[in-house]
Amino acid sequence: MEQNKSGTMTKLKGFLNDGSLLLVIVILCMYFSVKSPYFFSFKNMMNMLISVSVIGIAATGFTCTLIARGPDLTTGAMMALSSCMAALLVSHYDMVWYGAVLVALGTGALFGLANGLLITKFQIAPIVVTLGMMSVVRGIAFIFTNGITIFITEPHLKWFGSGKIFGINAAVIIMILCFLLLSFVTRNTIFGRKIYACGSNPAASRLAGIKVNGIVTVLFTLSGFLSALAGLVLAGISSAALPSAADTYNMDVMTAVLLGGTALTGGEGSVVKTLLGLLIIGIINNGMALLNVPSYWQTLAKGALLIIAVVYDRIRRMMQATA
Repeated sequence: MEQNKSGTMTKLKGFLNDGSLLLVIVILCMYFSVKSPYFFSFKNMMNMLISVSVIGIAATGFTCTLIARGPDLTTGAMMALSSCMAALLVSHYDMVWYGAVLVALGTGALFGLANGLLITKFQIAPIVVTLGMMSVVRGIAFIFTNGITIFITEPHLKWFGSGKIFGINAAVIIMILCFLLLSFVTRNTIFGRKIYACGSNPAASRLAGIKVNGIVTVLFTLSGFLSALAGLVLAGISSAALPSAADTYNMDVMTAVLLGGTALTGGEGSVVKTLLGLLIIGIINNGMALLNVPSYWQTLAKGALLIIAVVYDRIRRMMQATA
């Protein structure tokens, strides 16, 4: 009897870890394809991927920091600052476009480095540091632009969001490359294994000779860089940069990561599964838009998804404890 119970729990745990996300995606696709004949069109699929590309790019970095027990809440604010900085440097200071891009990406990495150093050197909880830094970065974006929208006319900056590579939108290509690169690093490199070790047991990792503080600092630097890259893509998609942009994107990024099964307690997660969580969000948003569902219902759905993601994480923890 006990063996049957243990076997059932093991199968349920395996399903929660591997099969449930794919099943949800299949069910959602079937439902919206029945409700709307336009859902499975190539144009609509591309529009859906473009709409989640900004969140997806930032989510790859967020996944890595959360695996190491460090949520990064500066992602949305960093998107706003990087987009405003690049647009302003090109339009008001006549800086060459690639110089502005490098400055924007470097600024994102610099703020990420600051987060990492504050967390590791002063042993402050990541959520506290990044919550404070979120306001600092957002405030700098408003100061930098005087609170006004900057319209982008530089075609190279627009390319990040509207350019095409072999007929596929550049934003989608950039997102896919980020997922492929971070998936390879986390699953196939020594550095990736150290990330999981740091998240699972920081004390034991230090005793094993792993430089936990250095790894955490690198991850937050990477997260800042990717958030800045996501900001450039966002500016390219909208052809404008504004300091209030991406105000709700932190929740979207966190929802995608948690839906993908990355543990709030660290030490467990997958960049590939974050992509699955992202697709669930994209499918729901796209399907509701096709069905002309009011925007406030979409806001409700996002909040419900976040709660479901947290409950999902808790159920998996309970399954692991009883296995």
